[in-house]
Amino acid sequence: MAVDPVELVRGPAREPGTFRCPRCGLRQRHAEILPTGGVTCTRCEHNLNVRDRVVYATPRARVAAGLVDVASLLLPFLLLTVLPGFSSPLVPTDAHGHVTPRAMFVLRCVSAAYFTAYLWMCEALGSSFGKQFTGIRVVRASNWRRPGIFIGLIRGFAKVVTVATFGLGFVVMVWDSEGRTLHDRLAGTRVIEH
Repeated sequence: MAVDPVELVRGPAREPGTFRCPRCGLRQRHAEILPTGGVTCTRCEHNLNVRDRVVYATPRARVAAGLVDVASLLLPFLLLTVLPGFSSPLVPTDAHGHVTPRAMFVLRCVSAAYFTAYLWMCEALGSSFGKQFTGIRVVRASNWRRPGIFIGLIRGFAKVVTVATFGLGFVVMVWDSEGRTLHDRLAGTRVIEH
């Protein structure tokens, strides 16, 4: 009886995994450990192998990405609006040392522009500083592409619903096989490793 060395190294088969065909985009379930040479796509006959496996983001990676995102979003906002004394050489003040109303308006506009650009980057492009740091990204559930502006807006508003449930919308990801939260389900998105 000949023993394949690959069989000895890979260990026992685990639960089925999801594989995405790079040619036609079809998602298929196969054994997590593919046979030597891979399997073929049922739609276009393209050869699928290990690099085509979809790995969903873990709750730990999502929480870490969220913490980095909150920090990177709040720090500039705090420095520009709440702590104007930090940038005192750059910000005009009146005779009493208070920031002038016009300067405060400009600082708040800059903060709003930063906040809007950051949310657009997070939601429409499916990436953010935290997601890049942890190696995850948001994709559409239907075609595995970036969410885009419309789906990104839906996902952004759906996050409000998730937060309004006192965090239960985030806890759902622990029991979901794909790690999807309430706002992912409402917007039709997934978070995957890349």
